[in-house]
Amino acid sequence: MITSVALSPSIDVTYPVPGLQVGAINRPTAVHRVAGGKGLNVARAAHRLGADVAAPAMLGGATGEWIAEQLGVLGLPVHAVDVASSTRMCVSIADGRHRMTEVYEPSAPVTVQEWSAATRMLSAVLSTRPGWVTVSGSIPDGHPTDGVGSLLRLVRGAGCRAAVDLHGQPLLDALAAGPDLVKVNVDEASDALRASAGTTPADLAEQLARRATVGAVVTAGVEGVHGSDRVGRAGHVRSDVSGSYPVGSGDAMLAALVTGLDRGEDILDAPVPACAVATANALVPGAGCFDPADADRVRLGPVID
Repeated sequence: MITSVALSPSIDVTYPVPGLQVGAINRPTAVHRVAGGKGLNVARAAHRLGADVAAPAMLGGATGEWIAEQLGVLGLPVHAVDVASSTRMCVSIADGRHRMTEVYEPSAPVTVQEWSAATRMLSAVLSTRPGWVTVSGSIPDGHPTDGVGSLLRLVRGAGCRAAVDLHGQPLLDALAAGPDLVKVNVDEASDALRASAGTTPADLAEQLARRATVGAVVTAGVEGVHGSDRVGRAGHVRSDVSGSYPVGSGDAMLAALVTGLDRGEDILDAPVPACAVATANALVPGAGCFDPADADRVRLGPVID
């Protein structure tokens, strides 16, 4: 079972605009809208991989209602926490040259009462759902001090395992609380660890893994994915296949990692299919909207060192 917490969901809009011109009128060749934000991207990707998924989400206004409806169409259970502010929208523009221009609205602040309602909802959901819990993306302003740490302790108290994909102070709070799995990019890892300029992604993964119960995965763009468990075993996987729509690939990877771990895969084996899923995500527009068959086809592409 995978429970993906969505504290800052959004409607994610992707516009393919070949030959994008700054300062001019640009007309997209298509419009792709999905119920998004990192938490819901993870939920949708895990659902596509066949996991039993639930998504506690803070939703508000007409945009929040649309998100709940879309998840219902997918058959993906959403446990909505009503908030006063309308859920945001985020826009990504693909120029056809493997470049993305992204315009993301900030998450609206939440009240103390809304945050408390979210934690009560999560506690109720986890009372019947053992397995992995993901906490990823932006943490809205208004959360209490050590809000992320309190979430991880709630997860641990429910007998579940926590995987985080965070940055800045929320990542530091998560590390202090002791997550089970950390999945971040190389910049986020470097900032959290205050690493020197020469620190390699493999070293970053090893250092983060020592602060987790299962391990850590650090993504480094075209250099690939570096994984480590807490006792220092390490692995590296890379895909030579690239796509025009990388938005959400990290979320798809996290979904594949926790789905694999929930099924009993080793932390050093799980990044191989996860890298394939992330690659498949980049081949089509819409975060977390990959074709699992694409992931199967590119699975032989990664090279393990």
